[in-house]
Amino acid sequence: MAAVGALYLLQKREDPFGYIFLKLDIVAGVISCVPQVSPAGDLHGKYMAKNRHCSHGGFFHTEKGAGMTVIGQLDYESQIIDNPLRVNKVLSFIIYGTTAAEVEGLDHFARDQWPSTLPLLFYITQSHSSFH
Repeated sequence: MAAVGALYLLQKREDPFGYIFLKLDIVAGVISCVPQVSPAGDLHGKYMAKNRHCSHGGFFHTEKGAGMTVIGQLDYESQIIDNPLRVNKVLSFIIYGTTAAEVEGLDHFARDQWPSTLPLLFYITQSHSSFH
């Protein structure tokens, strides 16, 4: 709806629908974002830390002030993420509410406890987080 409203405004149409579409979509977007950020998003991050130990995202090494990888190429054998685009200290903040918290990586667990589908889970997690 916002795209149609923006198109109407760019085409300089005289009818008021462009403004109405754009305003309505912005209001709907703001209203729908509030539950995603808090408390639902906050609770989801805490649940993942408690039950999954960041193993879903290819987080290999325990780290204080852990950053969140937005995109990158997982190198499972070397236990690194090549060409990462990371947001510093965000993972620690999402999980524990402070940017100085230590986040346990996969190195905290025995290798036989790692998910067998880790490369697949990494890419699903990254594509999922890109849309939210």
